[in-house]
Amino acid sequence: MTGPDLLLVYGDSLTSYELSPDHPLKPSRYSLTVALLEELGWLALPQVVKKEPRPATLSELLTVHSYQYVDAVQKAQTAIRKQEKPPDLSVFGLGTPDVPLFKDIH
Repeated sequence: MTGPDLLLVYGDSLTSYELSPDHPLKPSRYSLTVALLEELGWLALPQVVKKEPRPATLSELLTVHSYQYVDAVQKAQTAIRKQEKPPDLSVFGLGTPDVPLFKDIH
């Protein structure tokens, strides 16, 4: 079984996902990009499949991240939910301007 030539994972739930107010990756960019792709007719091509996003399973996460990294993200999320200061996770690049810690990071 072969998959599509292009799989676009996009849905309205992504528009609430904001790393930080100052981070350049803004939810509006997702919407504008998809609107442009639709206007150009590219998403109507038969080799393109569009699916709604869903949370990744642990096994899916572990195909691209180490267990230690996933564990660090989970620890950060637990601290944020408890309104506690997260541990120093800079060894993983977390809590930096590029990868800020935010609500619903995991």
